[in-house]
Amino acid sequence: MNDKNKKFVPIIIYIITMGIGNYINSNILSKNRTDFEILVVSFIIQLIGALAIVYIVKKYYGWRNIGFSKINFKSIIWFIPYLILITLILTDFFKYIYTTSESFTNIMWAKLGINFIATLLVGFCEEVIFRGILLTKVNSKDNILKLMILSTFWFSIIHVVNIFMGMPLGAVFAQMIYSGLLGFSFVSLAIKLNNLWPIIAFHSLWNFVGVSSVLVGYKSLNISSLILVLNIIVGTILWISIIKQEKNKTISINETRKLT
Repeated sequence: MNDKNKKFVPIIIYIITMGIGNYINSNILSKNRTDFEILVVSFIIQLIGALAIVYIVKKYYGWRNIGFSKINFKSIIWFIPYLILITLILTDFFKYIYTTSESFTNIMWAKLGINFIATLLVGFCEEVIFRGILLTKVNSKDNILKLMILSTFWFSIIHVVNIFMGMPLGAVFAQMIYSGLLGFSFVSLAIKLNNLWPIIAFHSLWNFVGVSSVLVGYKSLNISSLILVLNIIVGTILWISIIKQEKNKTISINETRKLT
């Protein structure tokens, strides 16, 4: 298999696993099943997808090569707005959980626990694929900007699998745009930070609150809408910075070639 084509193997496997698995769970196994049983099946599907991604990374790439190197603390300032935002949302969410926990059943606590692990797996898998593998240069001719565009595009497209879960087409389209903006920012953050763990943490916790809100009847803070604005601002600044760096590298390489 061509090295470049290997980049698309994790995407294809993940789409097939999530698409078929969620379709079966939502449209076939959901009959005569409780919400808890459906959630457990969804978790198993996600676990299978995660194990497949781990296998592919270990066999073809290696963790350090796809974004798990030493973090660039000089660029952590760009992640601070996301850290503040998720801290405020988590504080309000857990405050709500604390004040309403007396009414929670054991099943509800189990749902929250399973949902936490499942969203962690989703955040991990999607970041490894789209901000890790897809940003990996196969050879010196690979242009980082093209890889960034590829990453952003595919991260948006991947959310089309939600159609198989019964989500309306309009809602899926809106989520694709929302995810595209998130990917636009996160792909540049991944490059600047040189490490995926901060992004995985934010991605997972954001999803956890979003999905758990439906389970417990929590209404998220209005500040959560700031994520869209934040993605545009941070993404634009970092993309411009990366573009400038790439141009300077190209100029430097061309000058070196002229001298030789």
